[in-house]
Amino acid sequence: MSDLTEFHKQGFYTTESYDESKKYYLLRGTDLTGNKLTIHDDTPKINASEKEFNDFKVEVGDVLLVRSGGVGTYGIVYDEVQGIFGSYLIDFRFDQTQMLNEFFGYFYESDLFKQQLRRISQQSANLNINAENIKSISIDLPSIEEQKKIEGILKQIDNLIALQQQQLDLYTKLKKGLLQKLFPKDGEKIPRVRFADFHEDWEQRKLKDLANVIGGGTPSTKIGEYWNGDIDWYSPVEIGKSIFVNHSQKRITKLGLNKSSAKILPINTLLFTSRAGIGNTAILKKEGTTNQGFQSIVPIKDKLDIYYLYSNSDKLKRYGERVGGGSTFTEVSGKQMKEMPITIPTIHEQKNIGHIFQLLDFQIILQENNLKKLKQLKKFLLQKLFI
Repeated sequence: MSDLTEFHKQGFYTTESYDESKKYYLLRGTDLTGNKLTIHDDTPKINASEKEFNDFKVEVGDVLLVRSGGVGTYGIVYDEVQGIFGSYLIDFRFDQTQMLNEFFGYFYESDLFKQQLRRISQQSANLNINAENIKSISIDLPSIEEQKKIEGILKQIDNLIALQQQQLDLYTKLKKGLLQKLFPKDGEKIPRVRFADFHEDWEQRKLKDLANVIGGGTPSTKIGEYWNGDIDWYSPVEIGKSIFVNHSQKRITKLGLNKSSAKILPINTLLFTSRAGIGNTAILKKEGTTNQGFQSIVPIKDKLDIYYLYSNSDKLKRYGERVGGGSTFTEVSGKQMKEMPITIPTIHEQKNIGHIFQLLDFQIILQENNLKKLKQLKKFLLQKLFI
């Protein structure tokens, strides 16, 4: 890269206090967002001598790299700014007749760059670069026209990723808002937003009046006949990543079930982890059982809707952490969970609320999967376009 560089320098170190009335922005890694330099409300300002400013000022067309901790973050300077790049940044000014800034940016994101960086970086827990060692990284350059085409393809993917992230953020924000509006505030009996034709006050009940709370168990691991059967047997580490579960990592036999305190749980049980990591939840979509790290909740028909209950997962978690946190070994018991107060409307209103949140959760999962696929596509292209 040294053959392509017109200017490069490690950033300005200062102990001067920050003040909005001072003259120059002190640019940091946190000011590099979306692969460009962006001045934020909290970007600090300092004073500096004329020489210091001339030595460390940024110019339009510069590329700023984070040199420690956040290695992999960069920002191109597109707008004029009265700014000095700070000590955790490196400023590069490339010969644009040989290499476009945007092309370098995508190279900087590639595995090829990271592999070379690992070889040259200072030995520490984090990757670290400095203005000298990064110059030794090699890059195979196509023509400027080909660089433009590569940059154009990857920019299109970035735009799609940004749009997909916006969609995901929109649905996530909508769900958060509805969780606040479709449930009453503490101490109140009516939510701020209701479906038509529902007017009754909500009631506060104890969980034991609406559901059965069932613990789990573990057959002896020393007896082979208890294991590798056809009964799903869940452990807490399997819970929390998916809304629904129907296939456990380990299974037990009928004999293993009978020889332990494990119980068969019906479809539409809410699995609830009750030990360290209290409050992870999932809805059981196939009969199964769990180890003793659960207090699973089986709704009573026509009293408690399963998805309404799942939508209260945050409240269940907060309650479990509060009542189960009084000992060295954090655990909430079945007896404690049964006493949990829960505010409910009629079963019909519960079902409507549960249905709304189920639709929203499915949309959020869809947007997350689409975002994941686009990021995988970008990673694949970076691997193939930079070799």
